[in-house]
Amino acid sequence: MVTRYLSALNPPKELLPGPDTGLSWNEAVLRLARYVSLIPYESDAAYFRGLSDLWCTSDQFLHMVCGDEEEHAVLLACYLLHLEQLRQTTESEEHTASPLQIYLCFGEALPEGQTVYVLTGEEGPEMNKMSTRWKLWNPLRGQSFSVNNANGPMRSIWGLANAHNVWANIQAKKQPWELDWDLTSRKSWLPFFPVRSKHSRGKRDPGGFEDRPPLATVQPAALIYEQLDSRELENIKFELEAALRDALMVWRRNKVSP
Repeated sequence: MVTRYLSALNPPKELLPGPDTGLSWNEAVLRLARYVSLIPYESDAAYFRGLSDLWCTSDQFLHMVCGDEEEHAVLLACYLLHLEQLRQTTESEEHTASPLQIYLCFGEALPEGQTVYVLTGEEGPEMNKMSTRWKLWNPLRGQSFSVNNANGPMRSIWGLANAHNVWANIQAKKQPWELDWDLTSRKSWLPFFPVRSKHSRGKRDPGGFEDRPPLATVQPAALIYEQLDSRELENIKFELEAALRDALMVWRRNKVSP
């Protein structure tokens, strides 16, 4: 079940906001999206030949250092869940911000075709569903755009998922900028698990799912990152510079000077 893949996971400490890194919350979100996008892409068909679509946990994904849209989207969503936990438990100016809603978004995009993005929603000053700022994140490129942007790469949306529930888009139109994003509307979104009525939901329960605990996650309790020493980092830097220099010399050798 896709809901079992969504759980708060710790990113590298160098990417977290705070005085040690000098990053704000918004800057940390951008750094995390960039970090996830740098992990190489590899389709399941190429890595697991003969098997159908296979989802790896985030620790498996980082161990293999490659994965497809699902692994990238899940890791980014789990990082954002961890970041949101920090924001809601840290005494700061941002502590009063409305909770960030985080979902996996399934649909079709250009040029990927069938893919998985990350959807985030944050309520505006009016604190109502109409003022929620919805944003789609391409986990392979580290880029984000508003759902109202008709020029964005996501062309159709089939469904959403978080740690508690899965919603099928049953609206006639599938384009993000045409959708009703009120997940409590049974005319627009069909939940997999039953939810409470609108009258019994609280402000922190926008989708009506906090009355049902999430299924046990398949993710680890925490991610472990190996620390590289300075000597190894210098060796990697030297090798990259040498490879780029050699590639440039080969390219220039094939060019005729005017």
